[in-house]
Amino acid sequence: MFLAIWMLASATAVDPLDVTGVWYPGDEDSQVEIVTEGDSVSGRLINYDGVEFGPHYDSENPDEELRSRTILGLPIISGFQRAKTKWRRGDIYDPNEGKTYRSAIFLKDSDTLGVQGCIALFCQTQEWKRVPAESIIRFEPQADEAPAPEAAEQ
Repeated sequence: MFLAIWMLASATAVDPLDVTGVWYPGDEDSQVEIVTEGDSVSGRLINYDGVEFGPHYDSENPDEELRSRTILGLPIISGFQRAKTKWRRGDIYDPNEGKTYRSAIFLKDSDTLGVQGCIALFCQTQEWKRVPAESIIRFEPQADEAPAPEAAEQ
């Protein structure tokens, strides 16, 4: 009996390090794709509210030279190190505020990503929700024109 319960629990457990996929950061007005990159993970903005009307720029960036770059395709998750139960010591960039936060990320369940951002010793955890496959819309940056959507790969 114990073995059957353990096997059932093991079958439904999620790997907290398997954070790959497409996620809604906060509300559903943008989509971030997280991929494995060597011994780390990285993420980029693939969709946001208003993208179909033309590019939005990284205008809040504290580095004036970066304010003219478009936020579509912008790497916003980088530098994470693998730990036992989460990716840690990475950075998440928020283009809305132009701020970078030291962060940790981990899979809470198959559809929920825990994102912990810290400023000094104060940390706050957000939950990002997985974007269902049928709702993924990828916009690719285009030179001098508004991006065109691509169908989600399924």
